[in-house]
Amino acid sequence: NTLNPQQVHGITLNLFEISKEVQDDTDGTGITKLVAIVLKNTCKAESWPDQKASSIEETASVQKDVLSFLKVQDKWTALGSILLKSQTFHTVHNSQDRDRIVAVLPRTEHRKPYIPTEKEGPNKNLYPLSISHQFPFVGGVLLDNTGMGTQCMTGLDIVTFDEYNKRLYSNEDDFLDVFRDSFAKQEWTAISAVGQNRLKEFYVRWATKEAYTKALGVGLGYEFNSFDIQFKSFEKNGEPINTGLWNLICSETEGLYLSAIVNGGRNAKGNSLEVWEFFFFPLKVNHHGSERETTGCACACLGPFLSVASEPRMNVNISWTSLDSLVEWHRD
Repeated sequence: NTLNPQQVHGITLNLFEISKEVQDDTDGTGITKLVAIVLKNTCKAESWPDQKASSIEETASVQKDVLSFLKVQDKWTALGSILLKSQTFHTVHNSQDRDRIVAVLPRTEHRKPYIPTEKEGPNKNLYPLSISHQFPFVGGVLLDNTGMGTQCMTGLDIVTFDEYNKRLYSNEDDFLDVFRDSFAKQEWTAISAVGQNRLKEFYVRWATKEAYTKALGVGLGYEFNSFDIQFKSFEKNGEPINTGLWNLICSETEGLYLSAIVNGGRNAKGNSLEVWEFFFFPLKVNHHGSERETTGCACACLGPFLSVASEPRMNVNISWTSLDSLVEWHRD
């Protein structure tokens, strides 16, 4: 199934960062205390509203899942992800303030979280949702006009521009070469052609593959080298974008929209080509007071479409929040 080629689809991209929380919690006592308070009562989303609270054992299991991570930053990220998914669930179902218990979303067989509803039966994609987190960012995308069904798929991936481990790799080329076989020849050529920002180019190209497979609901269960993503510019009458994707993203302060041909995609018919649309947004984190440094990128995708268009068919509304706001939202 494909989307209406004429319709513009609204998507909300919710984002927040947790760098300060982690910085202030060096020994992990802060996250342990907060989990005990915020996750004191939880419920399974598929049992809501009939069963407003899970058993003590089920709630304890949710708390354990968050605190089982070794790194403090991963514990904060896990809690943030749960709260963001819970808020999205309650927003979709128009929950009253008194019903805002932390809802734990179920997952598909490929571990993709989804929003359950009594009306969808076996359809687990009635409310297209995708969650991603990479410290210090957590984000989620939800199609605004929900209830469209399985013909609509959306995915999100967040990457941060971490330096490679210099104890394991002698140089940047050695690090990148590990991932060569995850890309099609044309994609790897585009990455290799970039100069000083090649590592960032690799990360954003990786994010496109993650976002696409997460939209399909299979994630890393789908071989990345079995398909390639060929970008085309709206502004240049469909001119291919073969090199310098990150540089192009940086040139658009409000985010970059691109159309793409996915060759060998999971849902392609006949000639194995799909049309998808992507949105890229550079992510900045507080650094040395008021200065903000670009340290990552969010990549959202929507599709499949029947053909490439001359104008974007997705309109992304970016909404920044905070972990404190999510905590208070569930308390109101």
